[in-house]
Amino acid sequence: MVFQSPSIEYKTVADEDPDSPTTSEEDFHGPRRPPRSRVSYVSYGFLAFALWSCSIFIAVKISSAIVANNCHLGHKAHLEEQTETKPLDKDLAVVTPKLNCGTSSAEAEARGCVFDGLMASWIHKDCPSYGREEFANLIKQDNLSYYYEENGKPTDKLINMEEFPHMDGIMYWGTVMEHLTHCAYTLKRIIYTQHEHGRFDNVTGNFSHTDHCVEFLISGLKSEPANLTTELYRTDIPISFLEC
Repeated sequence: MVFQSPSIEYKTVADEDPDSPTTSEEDFHGPRRPPRSRVSYVSYGFLAFALWSCSIFIAVKISSAIVANNCHLGHKAHLEEQTETKPLDKDLAVVTPKLNCGTSSAEAEARGCVFDGLMASWIHKDCPSYGREEFANLIKQDNLSYYYEENGKPTDKLINMEEFPHMDGIMYWGTVMEHLTHCAYTLKRIIYTQHEHGRFDNVTGNFSHTDHCVEFLISGLKSEPANLTTELYRTDIPISFLEC
């Protein structure tokens, strides 16, 4: 016995069958967008570049601020370390006493002080006395004389230079040239003392006196040279006893 399978006839689906589901390119990719213009691409590119530039600028500014702050803190710490005041051991603390010559020429000599003609004062032998010898030689060579005072005015009586150091409390006058020379050598002593890290005495370390000397030197430049050795100047202070 032979069995025959029933024949099945397949029909093709019509292309235009409205009931059949259709699949198009839009189902996979969505609705098709219109193509972008060249202007749009340029605009987007410019915007992206601007955002990138701003980001780089902000990053650089932040980095610079951090570096500057760290440098400031480091420098501040370094200064604090340098200027830190450390307590001294009482056994090691040293107090430098003032070197003085007392209040009279006799007391000054007894203390081993020397007379400094540049300052017309007694000064301790360990105090800076730069220019003392040079000034004394100029007094002799240029005949820079001193005169006694009477009733607030100079007299014609010359002061003996050997007696000059012992004129305690006595006012006197000198020539303008003598005082100009005093001021010039005082300025040299100031620089020398500073350079040698020495002690400053009452006059050398006094700014008011330095200011006076600068003004006096300027006025001397405007004076007639012939008058510098004939005109007299009152020093306003007698022989002094300095300390340093």
